[in-house]
Amino acid sequence: MNIGLNISNLRKEKNLTQEELAKLINVSPKTISSYETNRSIPNIEILILLSKVLDTSINDILNLKEDNNNEVKKIYQKNNLKNNILKIIYLSIIFIVPIVYFMYAGYVSISSLTAEVINNNDIIIASHNAYKYFLISTIEFFIYYVLLIILNYILYLKKCFKSLLIINTIFFLIAIISIIEIILKQNLSYDFLIFLVSAIFGYIMAYRLKKNK
Repeated sequence: MNIGLNISNLRKEKNLTQEELAKLINVSPKTISSYETNRSIPNIEILILLSKVLDTSINDILNLKEDNNNEVKKIYQKNNLKNNILKIIYLSIIFIVPIVYFMYAGYVSISSLTAEVINNNDIIIASHNAYKYFLISTIEFFIYYVLLIILNYILYLKKCFKSLLIINTIFFLIAIISIIEIILKQNLSYDFLIFLVSAIFGYIMAYRLKKNK
């Protein structure tokens, strides 16, 4: 069974080029090419559009018959597995920043505690101050972090490709400036981590959006 070949044959029967078909279902010619070469398979929304444009049924596009139901099912299961793996990778990138931050915040808290114990020998006051610093920094960190990730995701859902690129280029530049500041002051700041991971996440969303166009 060859879904890509079916799409190609049905397209040619309608005397459509890949560019013309792509325009009719609002995707890029590269996407049509990837379908016809079996590098990717159309989701249900695209299948519905294809069936209307090519004046055929979804079953005909998939060449779905009683004897190959399982084969079609396996193809889509494999595609879903690939998409799930990609989602895990995206989430892993997102959660790298909190892990690094909490490692750093813990280090700062312990350092603050140690320094204050050495200076005034009052471990209760010192531990209270270190905990207070850690708590305030954590709240501030998550407000920045969550808001930026939500902003990126909203832009992705609204298919604002150019806005994603522009905003995340700004985030990336802020991260670079923060790194320079850290090097000059020799004092680690979590701000650059927030903007850097947001930029990376945004670029990934922009790439996916561009690829699906």
